[in-house]
Amino acid sequence: MNIKAINKIIIKEIKTDKPFYEIAAGFAHKKGTVLLLSGGDEDNARYNILAAEPWLEISSKGRSILLLEMGEKIEIEEDPLEYLKNLIERLSESYKEIEKDMCLPELPISTGLFGYLSYDLKDHIEKIPRTSVDDLGLPDLYMVFPGIMIVEDRKTDKIYGIVIEPESTEKGRTDLLIRLLENGLKSNYKPEKFSIPGIPLKSNFQRVEYENILKEIIEYIKNGDIYQVNMSQRFSTDFQGDSYSLFVELFKENPAPFFAYINCGNHQIVSTSPERFILQEGNRVEARPIKGTRPRGKTPEDDENLKQELMESLKDDAELSMIVDLLRNDIGKVCKGGSVKVLEHKTLTAYKNVYHLVSTIEGILERDKGSIDLLRAAFPGGSITGCPKIRAMEIIDEKEPFRRHIYTGSIGYIGLNGRMDLSIVIRTATITEGKLFFSVGGGIVYDSLPEDEYEETLHKAQTLMKVLSRHKADLSDRGERGKQTSYRENYCWHNGKFIPDSEAFIPVFSPGYQYGQGVFETLKVEKGGIEYLEEHQKRLEDGCRKVLGKNPVKLDWKEIIELLIRKNNLKQTVSAVKILISQGRSGLFGNLNTTVTCREYKTRPSIIENGGLRLGIYPHRRDNFLADYKTMNYLFYLKAGEWAKENGFDEAVILNADGSVSETNTGNIIIVEGRSIILPKSNHRLQGIMEAELLKNYKTKKYQIVRKQIFQEDLIKVGKNLAKNSQILVTNSLIGFVRVLSVAL
Repeated sequence: MNIKAINKIIIKEIKTDKPFYEIAAGFAHKKGTVLLLSGGDEDNARYNILAAEPWLEISSKGRSILLLEMGEKIEIEEDPLEYLKNLIERLSESYKEIEKDMCLPELPISTGLFGYLSYDLKDHIEKIPRTSVDDLGLPDLYMVFPGIMIVEDRKTDKIYGIVIEPESTEKGRTDLLIRLLENGLKSNYKPEKFSIPGIPLKSNFQRVEYENILKEIIEYIKNGDIYQVNMSQRFSTDFQGDSYSLFVELFKENPAPFFAYINCGNHQIVSTSPERFILQEGNRVEARPIKGTRPRGKTPEDDENLKQELMESLKDDAELSMIVDLLRNDIGKVCKGGSVKVLEHKTLTAYKNVYHLVSTIEGILERDKGSIDLLRAAFPGGSITGCPKIRAMEIIDEKEPFRRHIYTGSIGYIGLNGRMDLSIVIRTATITEGKLFFSVGGGIVYDSLPEDEYEETLHKAQTLMKVLSRHKADLSDRGERGKQTSYRENYCWHNGKFIPDSEAFIPVFSPGYQYGQGVFETLKVEKGGIEYLEEHQKRLEDGCRKVLGKNPVKLDWKEIIELLIRKNNLKQTVSAVKILISQGRSGLFGNLNTTVTCREYKTRPSIIENGGLRLGIYPHRRDNFLADYKTMNYLFYLKAGEWAKENGFDEAVILNADGSVSETNTGNIIIVEGRSIILPKSNHRLQGIMEAELLKNYKTKKYQIVRKQIFQEDLIKVGKNLAKNSQILVTNSLIGFVRVLSVAL
């Protein structure tokens, strides 16, 4: 392990009147920023902490760990928790040497790891059958060692700026970090816009479906299989704009002790959690599980009644007591015998929207145990799994369709000074690729009522839902609609109905799904005008006969497309429309699944920026008669496109089995040399609609059309001598005709 040690730590008191979230705003939009913001007056809400400008980023997926150290990428294979343990032990040695020579103010932490541990890290602690889908594909772990920290002590009203310098740092880095710290403090916070479409949040369960699953869990409990399970549903919506502004608005709406904002680059975490998972201070350990929830009343009398109802609830008392016992057992695995005690049990805690019951558990770590040992013993927190814990996690994976990722994982820090503070990740949104996701759940016990448990999940989500509902995009102004298509849910036409894209499906046993037995056409529609519909329709019909073995469906494609364009408010834009016809479940001559989709089409940035395409020769050759048709068996071309992107190209040149050129992964290739048009000759190649149109144009201008074999060295040679009378074009129905800038291996 060659990670740099800590070389220097500089700490200075800062004078500012800004709220801490405004101080953090100067760094929030940078990858690697972690903000831990405390609200309320509880004793666990004393400090606000910002970690930014990391010199080391760590992310993991399974056993694959990616390190980004001072801009250098390092990839290793190891258990991520074991890696963290070794890294913390090594860096703690250099930290202790520095600490001896420093006069540190009373701060919880001056350097360490900041970030999140997803719930799915449980798979490195326990063997749980994997029966849920990882649809987000985000890291199991994302943590950083910051170069800059800002810490506010809310008790003393003092704020400190910290600069952390690793060894062998490039010259001037410390000065740079100090300047970045000062500039960040000077920046003024101006809330930026964010919005969601004018459609409701969508759960991954229908209400009746969720309640039926709760009934199944209660049957598990009645049969003695389990005592308690935390079951959740996940909501999602499209999202556009500034995730940090969402975070700040949520904090103002309902502050809680464990708010957190993490900018991971390709995803952001917005957490409004009220619950501590684990606090470690040297060898002292504390956990504060929350169980039992009631909404706040609309009147003082109603509020008092709900508070008393929660305090007197036998069901909630039993739920909290079971989790307290579970956590005592978990912490006891690494604590001294007899040291684990319940300091407070069933304390009523009031928040703006809900009441909770909270308990406090304390223990003393064994001398040879550290932060990661404690994590392995207690993670994920029992308050959001159930008990017995392993069986509860098995049932969660069985009943919840998607892996939880950050939800019910932990956010916080692991300090090099022997202090660790982590929250339980609840009331938390993940924003990635234009989507926002958040989950809400509750503990199910023997006497749970499914309808009440469902309502409880909505109470817990109230603040997040309320804030999001205030920012629904106004879709009434057609002039703005073109800017908003990327974040509202589109409609498709599917088997005769206009439905949201997310509701379209094909049967799992259909050949269309299992083998890609289907055909498609992609059309360009500009301001309501459908380009080359007749030609696309003819090719679609031919594909149906040859690939599906039957006559094509008789439909008025023009009418369907025009209605779909109107349904999606795309009449004033350029759109890409795709018609897909695939084989249904009942065999070769059975039913068909027919779908038409549309989306706003924007010219590729590389074409706009470079004025053309860079081609790379794909190393894998192809000899497949299906290339004569636009089939849904498209994986070869998909992988070729991914290869091109990974290797710095815009398109991949597809070669035949004999090494001759066929096409690119999305279009036809045409070579223009003087008054000759050269088309690569291939046994299996589909002539594109735009290629046919281009050839018509060249014929009228008396160009000679030549079809001959072109090998990769020929194409590269032409690519090196591109001039006005010698050029290469790539054509398809969306991009039209685009010139090639270069060809390379």
